[in-house]
Amino acid sequence: EISVRDWSSDVCSSDLPFAGYRLPKDLLEAFIRTPLPVAGFRFVEEAFAAKTAVHTNNPDSDSRLNHPVFRSFAHRSALFVPMLAKDKIIGGLYVIWWTDDHHFTREEVSLVNGIARQAAIAIENAELFREVQAKAEAVKASEEKYRLLAEHVRDVIYALDPEGRFTYVNPKVEEMLGYAPEELLGRYSTDILTPPSQRRAQEIFARAARGERSEEHTSELQSRTLIS
Repeated sequence: EISVRDWSSDVCSSDLPFAGYRLPKDLLEAFIRTPLPVAGFRFVEEAFAAKTAVHTNNPDSDSRLNHPVFRSFAHRSALFVPMLAKDKIIGGLYVIWWTDDHHFTREEVSLVNGIARQAAIAIENAELFREVQAKAEAVKASEEKYRLLAEHVRDVIYALDPEGRFTYVNPKVEEMLGYAPEELLGRYSTDILTPPSQRRAQEIFARAARGERSEEHTSELQSRTLIS
């Protein structure tokens, strides 16, 4: 009889459980539709403050559970453990004994705290994975946007690796210089420069290799016809 709640955003006054295990079938429908109390609920707040599990085997007389939700789901014993990752509330576990009194041992509380920590790490890792995926998709969309832009401008746009070889050339190069973009990939950019520009480019790459900065410059490109 375990229910799970995810507070990976912000703690609110109440919210619906999002997972459960071995819940009584006659209570399942009502349980999944009933918001569980959080803020202002002493039983949960005590656990968050102490950062450890709290429990009771006398819910009828325990003032910490004095809440309509728990009165509507009669039970004999209860435990709540916070799920914390780097002091951030990731979620929480409710463990309920519906018909039997359960007297909690120190070993059981320690085990439940350990399970909650592992669950918190799993949720945090899942959140990080989703964030990384979202960022990767955003980068991919941005790259596609600029690729489309580069392929429809009137100028030749290219990218070079640290050694000066073409890693990208937009289609405009074929119209202006006679090269298909794929012909230039992997070739040194100096291959299509005029001799004066070749010497200038070699100086710039040499400075870059030494960690020196170079001023802006203009290079002259040779068309395929002129080179041949």
